[in-house]
Amino acid sequence: QAAQVLGEPITMLLPVRFVDVHPGHVEQFGAAPESSRPMAKRLPVFGRRRDGTEFPAEASISKLFQEEDTTFVVIVRDISERRRREEALRESEERFRSAFEHAAIGMVLVGTDGRLLRVNPSACRMFGYAEEELLATTFQALTYPDDLEVGLDLFSDLMTGKRDYGWLEKRYVHRDGHPVWTLL
Repeated sequence: QAAQVLGEPITMLLPVRFVDVHPGHVEQFGAAPESSRPMAKRLPVFGRRRDGTEFPAEASISKLFQEEDTTFVVIVRDISERRRREEALRESEERFRSAFEHAAIGMVLVGTDGRLLRVNPSACRMFGYAEEELLATTFQALTYPDDLEVGLDLFSDLMTGKRDYGWLEKRYVHRDGHPVWTLL
C-alpha cells in the first residue's frame, strides 16, 4: 500500500544486492547533465516486492527542478509477464528452428513474392542445390513449366484468402534437370 512506502527510503524497493551501490548511482545521475534516462541502459533493473522476491523491471528516472530543490521522479514497471512471453517465444522459435532444420522432408518458407526465405537441408538435397543458391531463387523458377499455372493458382488462392491451405502434386526441376515429384 502507498502508506507503507511513503516516507521510507527507496532502498526498501530494491533487491538487497543493490542497496549498497544505489546511493552512488543516484549521486552520479544527480551530477550528470542529462535530465532523464532509462535505467536499463546501464544494467538490468530489478525491483523487490514486499515479500522480498525480486522481479525484472523497466525503469526510468527524471530530474524535477523546483526552486532550490531537485526531486528525482522514478517510474518502475514490472516486466515479469513480458519476460515470460519473450522466453516462451524464444523457446517456441528454437523448437520450430530445430524441427525445421532436422525434418526428414523438404521444408521451404516462401515470401509473398515467391522468393524462398528459408530452406532446410532436406529441401537442398531434394532439389540438388546449396542453401545459398535456393535462397537466391523463387518457387516459380524451380517449378516444372507444365505445373507452373496450377502452382500459381494455389499460391494466389492462399494469398487472397480464398483458401487457408491446399494440397497439390507438383513437379519441380532438380538442379541436374530431372523432374522432382512432390506433394505440396
